[in-house]
Amino acid sequence: MDGRAKGALLGNDHRAGRARSHLGDERCWSDLDQAERHLHRAEQHPDEHEPEWAYWMDLAESQGSRASTQLAMGRPGDAEAAFAAAARAFDGGAVRTHALYLTRMAGAQWLQGHHKQTCGTAHQALDLTDQISSQRTVGPLQDLVATIASHKALPAVRDLRERIAAGG
Repeated sequence: MDGRAKGALLGNDHRAGRARSHLGDERCWSDLDQAERHLHRAEQHPDEHEPEWAYWMDLAESQGSRASTQLAMGRPGDAEAAFAAAARAFDGGAVRTHALYLTRMAGAQWLQGHHKQTCGTAHQALDLTDQISSQRTVGPLQDLVATIASHKALPAVRDLRERIAAGG
């Protein structure tokens, strides 16, 4: 199989898994497992003929995709661990994606009742957004703040809300 085909399969399997997760379809897991097998093969046998768009699918993106799927499937504890693994795998170049995954990780923490930890993770995402200008990262952070507003009496929540209201 040439690099273009491997890259296409990898991207399609991840997209299929994410789409299925939003439908509550358990087949999402086999899609992600297949995508991870493609990623492993691609890492073992790099091919200069991969499509140019395939560069973005690396271990961090793969783990983040799995974490997002776990979150969509109602598994916030598993999602938090996978988002943490994705955060450790980022190389510093994908700042927007890293910030998005940290925001989703904060959401997973919130769902588990880890309120202070949620705010700390959201602050990490905000630190990254200071490096870029992207509504795609600010919007989910604002959504998170709306979600946690019911606990605005908590100092950590109050600090986070004030920081976001001040523009980061």
